[in-house]
Amino acid sequence: MARQRERQILFRVSADEAERIEAKIRQAGLSKRQYLTDAALGSRIVVIEELKTMIIEMKRQGNNLNQIARKLNSGEKVSSQEFADTMSQVRQAWAELTFLIRAAEERLK
Repeated sequence: MARQRERQILFRVSADEAERIEAKIRQAGLSKRQYLTDAALGSRIVVIEELKTMIIEMKRQGNNLNQIARKLNSGEKVSSQEFADTMSQVRQAWAELTFLIRAAEERLK
């Protein structure tokens, strides 16, 4: 069941405050409602700049693995070199993503 949001909270801020808030919302990549709700309720909002690039890379590697799976499922052969290269790229991307997440966790301590 979806959470209902029937209450509205309105408040005024200066032009400078509004600009700074909007900049933080854009940087976080969240909706205004989500950002302000999270901030007001004490959630930590962490922005990892490199994460967008890593998500694109992980999707690319997922596509590569899906292509290999399609080939194998259709009876085509996949060279061991192609598989090894793809898996090496997946492992590298995963290691970079893990590093970014751990670095962000350290900054939060």
